Amino acid sequence: MVTKKKTCFVISPIGDPGSDTRRDADELYDYILEPAMQKYSGFELVRSDRMPARPTPISADVITLVQNAELCIVDLTGNNPNVLYECGRRHETGKPVAHLVRQGGTLPFDFIGLRVIRYTAATPKDCRDAVLEIQKYVDDLEAAGYESSTGATIGSISLALARVEARLSQIAMQGVGTTQSQPAGGDMSDGGLKSIMMDPYEAFLRAVAVGDLSTAAATLPRIEQRGDVQATAQSAALIASAGIRAGAEALDKILKSGAQDLDGDTRKLVVGGLSRYYSRAGGEELKSKGLPLLRPVIEDVLRDRQQSDDDRAFWLNQLGMLEYGAGNYEAALDQHMKACELKPSVVPYIYNASIVFEKLGRLPDAAQYVDRYINVAPEDLDQVDADHLSHAVEIYVAAGRSADARRAIARLQTKDPTKAKMMLMLDKIRKAVRA
Repeated sequence: MVTKKKTCFVISPIGDPGSDTRRDADELYDYILEPAMQKYSGFELVRSDRMPARPTPISADVITLVQNAELCIVDLTGNNPNVLYECGRRHETGKPVAHLVRQGGTLPFDFIGLRVIRYTAATPKDCRDAVLEIQKYVDDLEAAGYESSTGATIGSISLALARVEARLSQIAMQGVGTTQSQPAGGDMSDGGLKSIMMDPYEAFLRAVAVGDLSTAAATLPRIEQRGDVQATAQSAALIASAGIRAGAEALDKILKSGAQDLDGDTRKLVVGGLSRYYSRAGGEELKSKGLPLLRPVIEDVLRDRQQSDDDRAFWLNQLGMLEYGAGNYEAALDQHMKACELKPSVVPYIYNASIVFEKLGRLPDAAQYVDRYINVAPEDLDQVDADHLSHAVEIYVAAGRSADARRAIARLQTKDPTKAKMMLMLDKIRKAVRA
């Protein structure tokens, strides 16, 4: 009996034949990736320009591989828009993905805190070091049985926490702007004397600003010692959202010290940060630890009938995301629909409900909820982002509503031309919107 091989799909900048980009891509593939994956006889390494000729369009094959390959390796060098789009599509699946960047390359802020392998092919030793790093990553996946490595899209959405993260990032970047004579990082990355003597919250913000989340996490005990629960919650929530356990542990301490005594904003930060952490972890950790920890806290909050509709909707949405991540789709739908009833114009809540309907195979209902956020009032249009529009296109196409899909793709082209272009490379979408 022939065993079907697993696929390792390489997402990377490729460039034209003879270009520097193609040379770099070939170096990575030939000197690092192929030697790394030779250890695993059950894997086939695939890159789009090296695939054998097939009757289907290459763009359709690429999207299929992005979504279905057992493993994707993504080279983030250069922040190539197509690479970032395909990487985002891969993250939506929750399947394993290894992130690489060439030494000296910068990462988009969204990737700060993720495990990223830095490589160079300058010498044989450099190549060997990178091969061993990749093999360690794949060995870990083999041991885990290729369980999901990221939370589903719905599990990573937290409106209130996203606002906190944006505010923290803005404050941190402003802080860097006032100290341009100081080298970015410097003493910070080595835990030097300056970072030890600095106010811990300022040290935290500076570390976040330069993308050094390990140093930021190391400041948490000092922030905790000051006894400022709000500052601790705000800092730990950002770290936990990036999937760093130290942030989740700090939030867990706050929660167990008495959730009922926290003010509303702090409780949102604590639960929101833990929700993001466990949604990233997914699988058994979410089911056995995250949901049992957070569900009773949220249910207790929801018993308070004096809180505003805004707050009730927030907590219902949080619980819905956790239930979804744990695979309890009917329970998730119940929470999201209640949130939508309370706040019918909040796009993320409507979007979450449509995702659950889709997961349950209820396409007409999913399309109905997409209609709701596509047709929000003009003052709410800023809530509709490229991810919402991409989802709308896919749902409308699946539901056979070509005219609506055309309108959604037209809006996506103005919001995010690159994402719209990539969607139009999918054969079923291209046919539907051009019919």
